[in-house]
Amino acid sequence: MEKKNQPPVPQSTHLIYTSEHATAVLTCDHAASSHGLPVLVVGGRAYGPRDLLPVGILAETLIGMWLDGEELPAGAWGPKDRVGARMAAVFLGVTEPTEAEVKALWGGVDELGGGRSDAGGWAGGSTRGRK
Repeated sequence: MEKKNQPPVPQSTHLIYTSEHATAVLTCDHAASSHGLPVLVVGGRAYGPRDLLPVGILAETLIGMWLDGEELPAGAWGPKDRVGARMAAVFLGVTEPTEAEVKALWGGVDELGGGRSDAGGWAGGSTRGRK
């Protein structure tokens, strides 16, 4: 069920957290994303892993909590699946996206080898390292 006054989630976006106050998504459909690296978007603003979120924790901490399935006092975690986990790993700098992932996984399909033929926002296969 979609919340009122919130835009639809683009295809190359993965829901991380939602509540009545905020929604957090990993996405490459934002101007701050480049070279296949997702950003965490909360309230329309993009954050990198080491950026402080409005709630007072680092973006990488929120992603780690989502990956670990920690209990929440309010709100709900988004679904945890293979695509989201890989996007999280790329966001955290644990790995870089492969060209196949750039084209297939983040191009709007669930599995490698099918779906849209364009990159759908994760354009190009080049990556940049993170520290």
